[in-house]
Formats: sequence, structure tokens, C-alpha cells
Amino acid sequence: MLELIDVCKSYKNKEVLHNFSLKFEKGVYGLLGPNGAGKSTLMNIIADVLNPTRGEILYNGTDIHKLKGEYRIHIGYLPQHVGYYDNFTAYTTLEYFANLRGVEKSQYSNRINEVLQLVNLQQNAKQKVKTFSGGMKQRLGIAIAMVANPEILVLDEPTVGLDPKERINFRKIIAELGKEKIIILSTHIVSDVDEIADCLIFLKEGNVVKIDSKENILKDTTIEEMYMKYFEGCE
Repeated sequence: MLELIDVCKSYKNKEVLHNFSLKFEKGVYGLLGPNGAGKSTLMNIIADVLNPTRGEILYNGTDIHKLKGEYRIHIGYLPQHVGYYDNFTAYTTLEYFANLRGVEKSQYSNRINEVLQLVNLQQNAKQKVKTFSGGMKQRLGIAIAMVANPEILVLDEPTVGLDPKERINFRKIIAELGKEKIIILSTHIVSDVDEIADCLIFLKEGNVVKIDSKENILKDTTIEEMYMKYFEGCE
């Protein structure tokens, strides 16, 4: 279990995330909000890329700063902008990240082939990244996040650049993984979370507007209508 308690983040006297508290358990969490809402800041804090200004983050009851590198082993993170080595192939890219993430060498081949198949890049395994389209690079980024089979997946705008068919495939993958993992998914595309999210988190200007199960939210409205209610005119 992952728990955030009154987490805040400030830059130079400006607080961009205010008192965020939530317990994350297995399932898919859809993080929705306009640009500047604090989504990426929150995800960077969860991924231990940024330190919060105030507040606590507990993983299975222990402060993540006490766990240090042990916590990061359990995280798979896809930021908005992924840096690649253009002359690496898709396979060697995943081999490199598998090594960084502590995957046993004896498991490299099976795990890399598994994630390449998941993101539909198995036929491009030996192709250099510099020849990839934007959508292919995005799929490779998703594979990088998953290569160490983490318990927590943090995905910031993961479907940017994917065509409709690949977005559908991605949603199927995430829905299945959400049965066993904590998945936190930030997106502007409401349909990405409409079918698969168990819980929805609405952020605006660093503040939580609403956190609730999708089931409760859909009793009274649609996710699209709620998004428009809170965020119309913000972007």
C-alpha cells in the first residue's frame, strides 16, 4: 500500500500542490486536471524524483525516505518526456533499463520479450530507436516503465502519440495490470480512464477538487461532464 499524508510542494514561495492525502491500493487511479493543475508534480513526488516540501509518503507503512533505493525498485515511471539513446535498439534499450532496475540477467530475455509483445513492438526489437515514430517511442517508454515488473506504475500522459488501436490495446493492458498493481495514470484524454479507472482524482491549481470511486461518480454524471464542470475554460 502507498499512502500520501498532507503532501505539499512549493517553488519559491508558490505552493503548487496543497495537502494531498490518499491511500493507494491495488487498482487504477485516473488523475485528471488541466495544465498546471499539479499532476506532474504529484507524480514526480510519488516516483521519488521530487521531494515534497511538507508531508509524508509511506510505502507499506514505512517512510519512503527511510527506504531510499529500496522504494524505487517497486516503482515503474513513465514521465512526459523520455530520454533515449538513439543508436540503441528497442531490445538493448530495455536491456539497459532492466540492468539499472536490478532485473536478474537470467530473466532479461523473457522479461524483455514479454514487455515488447505487450506494447506491440516485438517485430521492432532489433530496430534502432532513432528510426522510431513518436508513437513507437511512447510505446517503448511504456515498456521501460514495466520492464522490472514494478508494484507501482506511475504513467504521465502515457497515450500521447498512440493511434486509436494502440490506445485500446494500452487500456486493456492497464486494466489487467491493475488487478495486481497500483497504477496511477495522468491524462487529458477522458476516454483513457473512463473504462478502466477504479478511482478518479480531480486536481485544479494544486488542490484536490474531488476524489472518489468511478462507480460513485457515475451514479450522478459522466466523467466527461464532471471534467467540463470543474475545468471548462482552464486550458
